[in-house]
Amino acid sequence: MTRTDHLAIANLEVLEAAHDLDHDRARRRRFQWGIEAIDDVLDALEEYHLARRPRNIPLLPAWRARLEEEGGLSIPEDILTVQHTVELHDALVLWQRELLGGAPWERERAR
Repeated sequence: MTRTDHLAIANLEVLEAAHDLDHDRARRRRFQWGIEAIDDVLDALEEYHLARRPRNIPLLPAWRARLEEEGGLSIPEDILTVQHTVELHDALVLWQRELLGGAPWERERAR
């Protein structure tokens, strides 16, 4: 194999690594948006509770939009069917904890 062949292979490897890095950064960014969306809804729920508003309601459309549209999340069925804000808060905390347990950087650290 010639020096030119070695350089061509090295260039391809560098390009592939750069692509993988870009892909990984985009995945982490999307993941972070989801975690931040859950945080925002948890904050909204806490404000809702502090305002002493009725608690026997489901996930409000604005909260759902925050999770799905801005956070890019697919909401689990058990959260969509909750009919009480305290249970909703608990379910969101558990979901966020589950997502964080499977975070891209956590999986990489475990390798």
